[in-house]
Parts: sequence; C-alpha cells; structure tokens
Amino acid sequence: MNRGDHAARKTISMWVGLGQLARVAITALTFTGFYAGGLALSWLVLPIVSLLGGGQLARTQRAQTIVRAGFRLFHDAMRWGFLLHSNPRQAPLNLPAGPCVVVANHPTLVDVTAVLAAAPTMACVVKGPLFRGLLLGNLMRQCWHIDGGMGSALDNAAVLEQAAQRLAVGTPVLIFPEGTRSPEQGLHPFKRGAFEMAVRANVPVVLLLLHCYPAVLAKTAPWYRAPATIPTHGVSVITTMAPSEFANDSKAMVAAAMRIYSSQILATSSEQPIDIS
Repeated sequence: MNRGDHAARKTISMWVGLGQLARVAITALTFTGFYAGGLALSWLVLPIVSLLGGGQLARTQRAQTIVRAGFRLFHDAMRWGFLLHSNPRQAPLNLPAGPCVVVANHPTLVDVTAVLAAAPTMACVVKGPLFRGLLLGNLMRQCWHIDGGMGSALDNAAVLEQAAQRLAVGTPVLIFPEGTRSPEQGLHPFKRGAFEMAVRANVPVVLLLLHCYPAVLAKTAPWYRAPATIPTHGVSVITTMAPSEFANDSKAMVAAAMRIYSSQILATSSEQPIDIS
C-alpha cells in the first residue's frame, strides 16, 4: 500500500469514527426525547383525552391512535438521525380480520414501538416493572395493555385472563414469547402462554418476523455502541397458525413456531445494511 492509499484509508476511518460518535450522541438525544414525550403523554395528554368519555374500546382507540403517532415520530427521528433505517409508516401490518394473538421475535429495544406504530389497535403484554412504573405506567393502562407481572403462576393466570378479555371484544394481543430480547441471529425458547391464549379463545396466531442488521439496541449491542453502518430494521408477517391445525395443542404450536422462526432467521441473516462509509 502506497502513502496515498494509506492516507485515504486513514481519512475514511476518521470520518466513519466521527459519524459513529455523532450517532451515539443523536441516539442519546432521541431516547431522551422519547421518554420526555412518553411522560407528557402518560400524565398530561392521555388523561385529558380520557375525559372525552365513551366505552373502554373508544377510550382505548383514542389513546392508541395518539401513542401510535408518537411511536411513528420516534422512528422518523431515528431515521432522520441516521440511527436506524426503519419506517413503520410504509410497512402496515395486514392482520386477519377479528381477534388474533400476534407473536414476534425480539432482536432490538425498539421492536414494540415498531409493531405498535405499524398496527391497528392492539393490546401488548408488558413487563410488570414497566407497566407499573411511574414514567410510562399510566400510558400502558390508558392504552389497555396487559400487565405481564413477574412470571409467577398467578401472574401468568392473570395475563391469560386479561388477554381473554381483549380477544373477546375483538382486540388483537401482542406478545413476545421469548420474554426478553433475542440473541443475535437466534432465539430463546418460546414460552407457551401466547399459544395457550389462542387455543383457549379459538383465535389464530399471527407470526411476525422482526429483523435488524447489523445488530443494534440488542442485548449484546448497547445503545452507546453504534455500528459503522446504518442498521436496517424491518417487520413482516410470516404466516398464520390456527389452533385447529394442531389439534388445539399449544405445545405443538410452540414447536412449529420455533421451527418456522429458526428457518426465517437463518434466511434473513445475510441481509446487508445501508453503507454510509
């Protein structure tokens, strides 16, 4: 390598490094804005909107419409800041008519916002500490999401009961059956709860595939480690499973779903990111 090539590579490396530092700073600002906006929605906007009255479904739809707009703005900000190529506005989820249980893998921290920004009214099973937290807890309740508790047998029974209430009035239920973020290009074993919900309510299970390459905002990739390229995040419907196809056996549904996801993740693992270097 001659001196000119070495100097050029050094210059490129410097600019890429500066770009990564800038994106770390923008990430911090974006998430600060997200939590500030969430606080305002939770304790100012949504309580005022709830005064308009109406039944549970009407109040839920109003609250979720407002929150959906906020989630879309959050993803817009990440895209405009060159943090993540993700646009839920252009990827609406075509779910079956009527109630269903929606399950998804969970590669990043922003999967929930991506799905809820692209979907119609939907109840999401939320981890207990977040559901009861001071910051966003009221937002969760106003949107009629479900308290996931701490994983005890009593908590799990309560989740199934609350999910049945939502499904009975036609509201889809979203759950991440791994219970935590997925390992990079992999899966944790699925818990059975989502599939048991579907069996008990006799509704279909919709499998969503979420993918992000290169890994960002993952368990192994904290927010302050920005990759050299802009990650691409996407969400799509894989297929729909009917409980009757599995003799109403939730264990068989779990095994089939794991096989489907494993093959889909393997197929998408070679997807290339947007290169800005």
